[in-house]
Amino acid sequence: MVIKHMIGLLLIATVTRSVWAEENGSFAVNIIDEATVGLVRGDDSNAFAAFSKLRKQWSTHSFPSHLTVKAQTLGESTEEKKGELVVAFEITGGPIAELVAVDCKGRFRVHELKTALTCDLKPVLNGAGVIYYIANETVYAFSGKTGTWDSYHVPGLPDVRWIDGAGHVPSFKEHGFDTESEKGIVIHRPDGVARFLADKGLWQFTPANTKAGG
Repeated sequence: MVIKHMIGLLLIATVTRSVWAEENGSFAVNIIDEATVGLVRGDDSNAFAAFSKLRKQWSTHSFPSHLTVKAQTLGESTEEKKGELVVAFEITGGPIAELVAVDCKGRFRVHELKTALTCDLKPVLNGAGVIYYIANETVYAFSGKTGTWDSYHVPGLPDVRWIDGAGHVPSFKEHGFDTESEKGIVIHRPDGVARFLADKGLWQFTPANTKAGG
């Protein structure tokens, strides 16, 4: 497994160097992760580039210089689930005016915030190519399959607690927050149920008085 992973990194590095020389010589070729995409970071900068092995194309994005940004490849690198891998970013040093992720096809997807966030953000993987952040009682969710962001406000919803690197999400019992029952996020509220599913990529709300099939 280790040998296979190293070979993958070398292949990405080779492809990256050959293509990147033609695309933008200002980038230093530093491999961050090897997944569906090869991600490189500009030397001493907040500029990133993703090369999609499937699409054979580049996608780029630059974060503001005041932010500290760390890329994370989230998901399983098995042959069966490699199409669900996404690249998300841990961001500190706000204010944060936009959320960014790389979808399953190697494209940067940006979600501009109406109000900048001042808290630190660390992504949580929900599986099936879905990641999310919780900040200011709002769940910001991203589907790597559809390449879309969407947010949902939940009054009283606490942020994820990080203890020894492990994320502790709001509980189903106290907050109706459920990430286990479906391939996505489900929030049960007194007035209905909100869902963000991988194949949809948008929050959908079903009122409590809506009958199944009605």
